[in-house]
Formats: sequence, C-alpha cells, structure tokens
Amino acid sequence: MNKEESVDIEGESLVGGSNDHVGYRKKTSRMHMILYAVSVASLLLGLSFVREAYAKSYKMNNLNTDHVNGEVSLVCPRSIDRSDNDKNDMVEWYDELKIEKEALNDVDELEVDEDLGMPKSVYPMNMTEDQIHQLKNSTYDGSGWTYYEFKDVMFDWKSRYGKLLESGSTIFESACGIGMNLIMTADVLQESANITDLKVYGIEYRPSSTADANNLLGQLLQGTGNASLGDPICRGDATDLFFVPSNSFDLAFTGYIDPIQDPINLQDDLGREVRWKDLCEGPGKPTENGKLDQAAVEEWYAKWVTELIRIAKPGKVIAIEQVSLPTCDDKYDWGGVTKGWWNHAVVKYGWDIDIFSFAMEDIYSDLQNNRYNVYMEKKKF
Repeated sequence: MNKEESVDIEGESLVGGSNDHVGYRKKTSRMHMILYAVSVASLLLGLSFVREAYAKSYKMNNLNTDHVNGEVSLVCPRSIDRSDNDKNDMVEWYDELKIEKEALNDVDELEVDEDLGMPKSVYPMNMTEDQIHQLKNSTYDGSGWTYYEFKDVMFDWKSRYGKLLESGSTIFESACGIGMNLIMTADVLQESANITDLKVYGIEYRPSSTADANNLLGQLLQGTGNASLGDPICRGDATDLFFVPSNSFDLAFTGYIDPIQDPINLQDDLGREVRWKDLCEGPGKPTENGKLDQAAVEEWYAKWVTELIRIAKPGKVIAIEQVSLPTCDDKYDWGGVTKGWWNHAVVKYGWDIDIFSFAMEDIYSDLQNNRYNVYMEKKKF
C-alpha cells in the first residue's frame, strides 16, 4: 500500500499523505498517555485499598481476636523451655530463702501438688486479717523490703500509670513473683486515681512462686473491688511470652528484670566464681570480658522489654521498675543497663513506642539507691 491509499482505522478515514499520518500519530499518542494515566491511577487506588484492607486485617488479627468481651484469655503452656538465666541453682537458692525467711507456713521443704506437678504454696489458704498484715510486713521475692515499705517508695511512680488507665482496664506483670507487686499496683491506682475493677494477669518462672501468686492474688484481691485475677498466673519465661496475645493490655510492666548470671560462661573458663575484677578494671571501665558480658546483659533486657511492648495495647503503658546499672557502674548490684541505653535500644530493636513518652526516675530510698524506673507508651495505630 502506498501513501496515497485510503485506510479506515477505527471508523476514521485517513487519506494518505505525511501530514495526515503525523496527525494520526499525535492522536494515538494522546490516547496512549490518557490510558497510561488511567492505569496508574487505578493501580494506585488498588494499592490503597489493599493497604487499607491489610491494615484492617492486621488490627483484627493482632488486636481483637485474642479478646473475649473486652477481656484477655490466656491458656498456660503445659511446659516451657529452660530460661537462659536459670543456672547456678538460682531457683533452688530462692526456694530455700523463701522457706527460711519468707513463708508464713511452718515448712521445712516445698510440698508438691501431684495433680498439677508443681509445688504447693508456702502461704496459708484462707488467711486471716492478722496473717495478711504479717505478710505485708514481711520481706518477699528475695528483696530486702516489705510491701508497706516499698509501697511508700513507689506510690508516686505507680500513680503515673493511671493517666492512661480506667476502671476495668487490664494489667499484666512479667515475672510477678508471689504477686505482691501486682496487688500493690492495684492498690495505688485505686488510692491515687479511684481506678477499680482491674483485671490482673501475669507470669512467673519459678514454680513455687507461681503457686504462691495464684494463692495470694486469689485471696488478697477477693472482695476489695480494686482488682480481680483475670486468669491464673502462668509459669512462663519473660523473654518468650509465646502464649500471650499481642496488643492486649492497658498496662504491661515488670517489677524487676531478673539478672542473667554469667551470660558468657566465664566461670567455666576460670574454674571458679566470676569476680568483679574479672569484668571491670575499675568503676565504669569494663575489661574485654566485661564488654562481652554487658552486651549479653543488654540483649537479655531487650528480650524482656520487646515482649512487654508487643503485648501492650497501642497507645498504652509499658513500665520497667527497678532497673539496675551495669556491673561496672555498681559493683554491689546484679547488673543492668545505663539510662542512655534506652534511646539506642529503640532504634536497634525497632521498638514501636512513642519516643516522646519516655520518662525515667531514680529510686531514692534507703532500700535501694542506684536503681531507676522507666516509663514509655506504645505508639497508636
């Protein structure tokens, strides 16, 4: 076909000639541009719908499916793996200390509940008012203070939690010991902000303390109106709360991050117990082994805090109480992290928190001089 021949394209007659073909190319080019723009717009709109649908699905899967009538449902695992800090007979040491100094029952050794395969509580069932008063005037969880003493120290700090809580809120303590800190927290929130009807949850690694917590929380919260036990306290590892649903609690906290002992297994290399001078040349000056030890301690802390952030509801409170300083900064404590570590940790571990919510406060007390508390809020969706 030569240039002068007539061609019918999509109902339009084009008579041959170079100028006519130029006009045709301009028309089709404009059509292609329009079709391309429409395609891109459709694609972007589709992606927007997909993104919105994914966000809704994420919220449903991570926020609502683990709730029943606004409450959380926990199913305790039948067994858990041995924790990284369960070494050097620490659990056995604590159980001996409890029997010797803390138990109100006159016991020589822990009794085992054959049905549950766990120790029985060393505290009486159906405690009298005098026994409850005696309990609150006794030291607990291996600490050097009583419930009343530590409540005075922590009252203002714990009151801070109330600004984002209301009556009926859910609170969770990781490593709750025998439960006294949960009871204290509920008492403070009621006294400082008139927050009542809390649902309390928690985990504890030591089997004997898990039994004590279920016993004492069941008794001491009953009839107070302050709080009630949402589900039984589970035996669990604070660094791996695989059975605890995400985005579930209005307050997720721990009263103390239990130390990890000899995380680099230096004792095996030395053939004796690790001494402060093995880790520190002087105050604030770690040895090479001290640097490795501190890095492992920080990873340990990060695991605890990461799990607390995960299980807290968006926009709600995460708190870490009684944070210890690093071993080389305080030779008389168990080892922890500096205040400056937290800002780096937010970036390193990708914590989903509002950085402007960070608050820290030293604990000023004859009981403990060098520890501090940390407060943060999870980002809202």
